Amino acid sequence: MRRLIALSLTALGLSACVATTFPETTQELRDMPRGALAVKSEEFMVARSVGAVMNTFQTRGAACLHFDISSTMYGGTMVGGMRSSVNMQDVYRPRFESSGSTRTLVVQHYNRANIGNPGWYPRFVADVTPAAGGSKVTLYGPGLQSEFIREPIRAWARGDTRPCPAEKY
Repeated sequence: MRRLIALSLTALGLSACVATTFPETTQELRDMPRGALAVKSEEFMVARSVGAVMNTFQTRGAACLHFDISSTMYGGTMVGGMRSSVNMQDVYRPRFESSGSTRTLVVQHYNRANIGNPGWYPRFVADVTPAAGGSKVTLYGPGLQSEFIREPIRAWARGDTRPCPAEKY
């Protein structure tokens, strides 16, 4: 009976992982309903040109957004008293896009443990568009899980070249 319960819980947990879909394009991330996967968007104005903002994004992105985070997740006690573990390696890389007057910084994410959605996907997007007196910056990405990326990008948009997000790891 214990074995059946353990197997049922494992199957339920795996099905939840497979059912979670991640956006595969920057537009899919922008279009996700707020609250889905805890996606958060914010908009703010900066007194800098689109070119100046993107120059900072490209300089700091090249220096700061090429990083890996390794971690191990441990599960509960499995059948037979063994504990399960999964080694995770999150890989982040910047990419830059342009469409009309909008310039975009995309922070791509890759994790081999993403069951059902292997490959790179956009983890965080920063759109920069011209506005009166400067630029409008719109950020899209998971709420708390991307704060370590969101905070420096906010600062970079304003011209502050604060430390890289990876320096916290």
